[in-house]
Amino acid sequence: MPGMISDPNSRKTQSGTVPTTDLPADGYTGPIPDLPDWVELDEAGFAFWEWAWRTPQAAAWDSGTIPTVARRAALESAFYRLSQKAPDKVAALTAKMTELDNKLGLSPYALAALHWRIIPSVDGSTTDLEAKRAARRERLA
Repeated sequence: MPGMISDPNSRKTQSGTVPTTDLPADGYTGPIPDLPDWVELDEAGFAFWEWAWRTPQAAAWDSGTIPTVARRAALESAFYRLSQKAPDKVAALTAKMTELDNKLGLSPYALAALHWRIIPSVDGSTTDLEAKRAARRERLA
C-alpha cells in the first residue's frame, strides 16, 4: 500500500523521492476526445465518458489512455444493464471497474500510487468546484 505523498516544502523530505504530478482541482478543460468506433455506449456509459474527461486526473492522461477510458465507460453501460436484470451477478464487473479506476487514477489509492496530487487553481480558489458539488448534492437529495 502506498504511503502518504511527501510534502515538497518539508525540510525532512528526502531529495531522492519520486516527484509528484500536480493535477488541477478544476478538472481537465481541454476537448473531450472522440469515442473509439469499436465502443457502443448507452446513457450510463456516455455519462461516465463525459464525467471522466472532466476530472482532474484527465489532465494527466495522454492519447494512449483513450481505449482504457472507453473500456471503463463500456463497463459502466454493462453494469447498468446487468444490475437491472441480474443484480446478483455484478460483483465480477465491479472488480474490473475498480481495476480500471485504479489504472486511471480515479481512486484515492491510485492517486497516491501514481504520485498524483490535486491542487487548487493558481489564484488559490477552486473556482466553482464547491458550487458544482452543492448542486450535485441538491439533485441527489
